[in-house]
Amino acid sequence: MPDSVPPNRPYSVSEELIEHAALHEAVSAAYDAAQRLARSALVIIAAAVQQILTNHSEDPRAPFDACHLELLEADDMSLWSTGRYWTADGKELTFGTTPGVEGAEMALFGLNEWVPCLDDSNRDTWNPLVTMPPRTGRRRYRLDLVRAAQALSLD
Repeated sequence: MPDSVPPNRPYSVSEELIEHAALHEAVSAAYDAAQRLARSALVIIAAAVQQILTNHSEDPRAPFDACHLELLEADDMSLWSTGRYWTADGKELTFGTTPGVEGAEMALFGLNEWVPCLDDSNRDTWNPLVTMPPRTGRRRYRLDLVRAAQALSLD
């Protein structure tokens, strides 16, 4: 039976091609896209919190006082909102215990469609907008909603 291994066909790649490989451009474009995703998600998260606390009011002046939102890091390092937030005077509340908020559980479910868009690939964008309040257990972050609402201006 003849040997079925194909003959070795050597090839070479010029140094010029290696230096100008599209891989560097692709990696840079992927990084930029991940950061853009984070900026977009931050704005949507801030808007979602406003919508939750104003019961989806059409009035842009509808009052709400959320300045920070708690994000919880899961075992797989994905982020999720707990529904806990802080007001400008430091009061800690949750969507479910805030008077007048309707459908808090479903609202939190909807918010958590966007929060996992913040991940390790775009940590460079969202990490400067969070602090880590002292708590035991899983890693928790306090997202600055005022800065998050302006994240697209970081472009």
